[in-house]
Amino acid sequence: MNHIAVAKFSNLTEDQLSQGSIALNDSISSLSRKIADLQKTVPNSEILPLMKENLQQLTLVNNCLLLRLGELQVVEAILQHKEKEERKQGAQPAEEVKPASVAA
Repeated sequence: MNHIAVAKFSNLTEDQLSQGSIALNDSISSLSRKIADLQKTVPNSEILPLMKENLQQLTLVNNCLLLRLGELQVVEAILQHKEKEERKQGAQPAEEVKPASVAA
């Protein structure tokens, strides 16, 4: 499931991943509260296992979103570093190449 979810999220932007993760976190929190309330009021409810399974699936999907977001941030950091290095190298004056007769 992890690989499938990550593949589905590979075309999303960083903002979309972040917003999706925030929404999922809200859903996870809400479902967790509902499970806790239900366990108190109806401890032997038949729906509890289904709700717990849904909670696990939401958590898994959210972890996949966060994984993809982390990958994007790492790639962005690498690209920024590479651009910085290229600018640094481009800003330095190139060494002057002297003809062999002058160098000798």
